[in-house]
Amino acid sequence: MDTEATLKSLQEHLAQQPLKDQDAPTEGLATPAVPAAHLQPGIKQIESLIALANEGDAEAGQAVRKFFADDNNPMWRQLGDLADVARRALASALFGQKPVQALSVERHMRHKLASLVDKDNSPLERMMIERVVIAWGFAHAVDLIAATAGEAILSPAVTKAQETAEKRCHAALKSLQLAREISRGAVGKTLRLVMPGQPEYEQRSKERGAG
Repeated sequence: MDTEATLKSLQEHLAQQPLKDQDAPTEGLATPAVPAAHLQPGIKQIESLIALANEGDAEAGQAVRKFFADDNNPMWRQLGDLADVARRALASALFGQKPVQALSVERHMRHKLASLVDKDNSPLERMMIERVVIAWGFAHAVDLIAATAGEAILSPAVTKAQETAEKRCHAALKSLQLAREISRGAVGKTLRLVMPGQPEYEQRSKERGAG
């Protein structure tokens, strides 16, 4: 198998796909990801190269490394974005047999994400905003399931699931608040992390709890 030819074919195929810009959050996060069907030919080709590399084909191994080292490769940007994968999986789990609803939920979550991110957010803040949106979506998904559960809506299991989802939202918001404190504290001076067990950490924990 000509691994260089395969790699070139992959690069040409992926070059035709729009790149999801990770460095421009406000616009990029609102941009629909590359449709999975458009990535399928590339996935099959790279899987063939990986299989050859695992069998000891040095040329295939080099081609795989070269492929994933490419910063302009939309495959690893999309398939490796676990937050995006989680959003799509949540939408699919809710409306797997109703593609219009599933795609609408996915699109709405991207819109919600873009509305919360601005150019001044640090990378750490962006990560936590992703977490907030996923926790928010999960909480509403649980509410939707509960609403369609009939008499079971009052069952301990449903109540527990809703309580857990609510706690996840609160935890995500606290993590975002902490990320903002860290990011703002790092501006213009050396970043210093306060670890559990230190007096300052305990004091900040009390202040956040009181807030």
